[in-house]
Amino acid sequence: MAQLDVIVIGAGIVGSWAALHALRCGRSVAIADPSPGDGISGRNSGVLHAGLYYKTGSLKAKHCIRGKRLTEQFIEEHPIPFLRCGKLVTCGRSGSADAVDELYEKALDNGAAELEILQEPGRFFPGVLGARALHSKGTAVIDSAAYLKALHHAIETEGGVLLKGRRYVEGDPHEVTLADNAGASETMSCSMLINAAGLHSDSIALRAGLQGYEIRPVRGEYFRLRKSYPLEKLVYPLPASVMKGAKNDTALGVHYTIHPSGEIYVGPNAIAASSKEDYRITATAEEFADSLGEIIGTAAGPIFTADDLAPGYAGLRPRLFKNGEAITDFVIEESSPGFIHLLGIESPGLTAAASLVEELPFR
Repeated sequence: MAQLDVIVIGAGIVGSWAALHALRCGRSVAIADPSPGDGISGRNSGVLHAGLYYKTGSLKAKHCIRGKRLTEQFIEEHPIPFLRCGKLVTCGRSGSADAVDELYEKALDNGAAELEILQEPGRFFPGVLGARALHSKGTAVIDSAAYLKALHHAIETEGGVLLKGRRYVEGDPHEVTLADNAGASETMSCSMLINAAGLHSDSIALRAGLQGYEIRPVRGEYFRLRKSYPLEKLVYPLPASVMKGAKNDTALGVHYTIHPSGEIYVGPNAIAASSKEDYRITATAEEFADSLGEIIGTAAGPIFTADDLAPGYAGLRPRLFKNGEAITDFVIEESSPGFIHLLGIESPGLTAAASLVEELPFR
């Protein structure tokens, strides 16, 4: 039976950083995933967030700020497409300008930097609606697939073993059973077993004896903008926490999002998914055009219509609940000595990952 210091279940961004951090702490490491890159890490906006929204003192706030710095250091050392484009959070057509000021104060409390308040942001950025916007100059976008590929390369370069096509079946650190896609199994042992399985982390936690945790998948859909537009800046509406009386997540939520390739996407919305494999696009282009028109348009009406949008892709977020109550922060919990579970690692998980894994007791 193979013996290692650390086995990580899940080779997405978070699991990969856990493996890389363990290697850099001098541990022997294997990381297992049935299909690396096909889950949360491969289907998102690719935004490196600046730490604007999260509850002060939370793991999200703490690790978003530091994680962004560490991620940018990693990017400097690897050929990963990256664009430091900045982000506007605007009150739009119907939001409260005062709420922009509240968001600014929260961001400062969290330690976010490179921020300014813009009055009438449309004077500076074409079509951006609203009397006031928060400008986060340091927000950036990254090619998530290239980022994950670079992490996997770094793991193997530093001596880690990437077990592609392997899934966790059962066991604890003393005896871990993994199976390949054909059903053949192998048993390994380790000193520390890390559950970073994203959407499926709750089922592994339950098998390990952690009661009450449930991942409810939330689908975020994206449409691609068919035509060019002279705005190279992320544009977001105010977050739900300050939008009083919003009708639904789509009305709150679609963003004008740049990818490092230069393509523009609109999204995501937030819809309860029917399963953890539900990557459909069920919203209409009309719904997305209407929502986008709340943050980008003219006094006379929208700039973009449904004809300007084409279906893009969908991703899933691991929304965490415990005993039926929503958990709004990341959770790190040990079920037995050496068996550690990372639960509810949704946004800003991509940004926070490099810092969040420093919470793991490798030293």
